[in-house]
Amino acid sequence: MTKQKPLAAVFDYDDVCADFTGTILKAANLINGTTLSPEDVDSWDLPKDLQDVYKRFEDAGLYNQMKPLPFAIDAINHIRLVKNHEIIILTARDEKYGEQTYLNLLLEGIPLPAYIQERQSIRVKEKSCRNGRGKKRNGRRSKEKS
Repeated sequence: MTKQKPLAAVFDYDDVCADFTGTILKAANLINGTTLSPEDVDSWDLPKDLQDVYKRFEDAGLYNQMKPLPFAIDAINHIRLVKNHEIIILTARDEKYGEQTYLNLLLEGIPLPAYIQERQSIRVKEKSCRNGRGKKRNGRRSKEKS
């Protein structure tokens, strides 16, 4: 008898779970004295003012300042607890920001996923919080490509 693999729900992090655009807009508006809104950003190609703020604060902790989007926590909990799906978060962030992402999840009460993956999609064997390229939080490796 073969063991059935758990079903998984995959979420992008920025602007799906956490308010990436709103965080950059708030910082840019405070720094520049502007009143930009999400409607002023219509693609991932950020306007120059926002790119400057992003570049300035990315290494200074920008990612752990993001608030959850409305309903994100409830939706993830429903899928995780009621539907019994494993949660996987994908992000295009560089893996060097993994700890900021993990800290943001903890501080904002976003349910910890079974896995956080930067840049590429890798399916993991064990069900514990992981971060980047198959690394378990304690440093042991265990991964399989799906």
